[in-house]
Amino acid sequence: MQIPHALRSGEYSVTALMVEADGTNSQPSNIITIHVDQSLADLPWWVEVAAGLLVLAIGYLIWRVFFNTHDTADATKVLHKSFAILREDVTDDTSKAEFKKDLRDAEEVIEKEIKDIT
Repeated sequence: MQIPHALRSGEYSVTALMVEADGTNSQPSNIITIHVDQSLADLPWWVEVAAGLLVLAIGYLIWRVFFNTHDTADATKVLHKSFAILREDVTDDTSKAEFKKDLRDAEEVIEKEIKDIT
C-alpha cells in the first residue's frame, strides 16, 4: 500500500459513512485502526544515496572475491615459474651477476602481476 508523504507516522482511526442519493448518511462503520510507520521515508535524500552506494560497493567486493579468480590464478603461475627459474639458477653453476639479473626480472614480473590484481 502506498502511503502519501504528507501522512505522518502514528496511529489513525478510520470509519466510513455511506451517503445516500437523497443526502442522508448511514450509521458509521466499525472503527479501523491503522498504524503508519514512515521512519525510512523521513530520512534525508543523501542517506538514501549513501545506502545505495554502500550496497553497490559491497556487491562489487563480493564479485571481486568470488568471480575474479582469473587474475590470482595467473599471478600464482607467474610466481611459481619465477621461483622455479631462481631455484634452477641456484642449483646450476650460474654466475652471481646472472642470478641477480634473474632475481630482478622475477621481482618486476611479480610486481606487475600484483598491480594487475589490485
